[in-house]
Amino acid sequence: MAALAYPLGHKIKKDDALTASQVLAKAQALGVKLALSDGELHAVGCRAGIAQLAQDIRACKPQLVQLLSKPVPAPDWAPPPAPAQTWRDADHADQSHYWACKQCRTGAKCPKGQRLSDAYIEAASRERFIAAKTDPAKPLSKFHVAQPWNEADKTYQAHHWSCDACKAYARSNGHSQRCTEGQQLHSAYEQAATKGATP
Repeated sequence: MAALAYPLGHKIKKDDALTASQVLAKAQALGVKLALSDGELHAVGCRAGIAQLAQDIRACKPQLVQLLSKPVPAPDWAPPPAPAQTWRDADHADQSHYWACKQCRTGAKCPKGQRLSDAYIEAASRERFIAAKTDPAKPLSKFHVAQPWNEADKTYQAHHWSCDACKAYARSNGHSQRCTEGQQLHSAYEQAATKGATP
C-alpha cells in the first residue's frame, strides 16, 4: 500500500481519518517507529516523516495507545536445535582448554574444564552407541575414541603433568623412576595398547 501523505496544515475530515492500524502502516512506510514508553506514545524517525504523521497520530492517539499496548503474540515456531557436537570437536575443545589451564593440568579440573570433559565423554559415548547400533559387527578402528587405550592414555597424561616424579622420569629418558601411581596408570595404558588398540 502506497504511503499516504497529508501536507501540514491540511485539516483532516472525519471520513479521511486513518485507523490506528493504517497509521502504523503509514509510519512504517515513512521509516518512523511508533512505540510506547512509560505509557506515553513516542515517534522515532526522520523529522519529515514525523511531520507527515503528526495529524494522523493526533486523530487516533487513544486507539494507537490501545493497539500498541496489546502484548505481541509469541511466534508459533522455534529455531531448529543445534546439531549435536561430534566427539572430535568435543575432544579438541577439551584438549585446547586443558593445555591452557594451569588448574586442569594439576589433575583438579576447573569448572569449565569439567564441563568440557563431560561434553567430550557424552559425545564419545553417544557416537559409540550409534556405531554399535547401526553396525555391531564392524570393529572399531585402532584410533577410535572408544578404544580402551584412549581413555587409559588420557588418565595417565592427566596424572603425568601433575606429578614431578613422572615428569622427571620423562626428562631423564628412563634413568629415573615414575611414582607408584604413575607406574600403575602407565602399565594400564600399555596393557590396553597391547590388546591391539595401537600399532
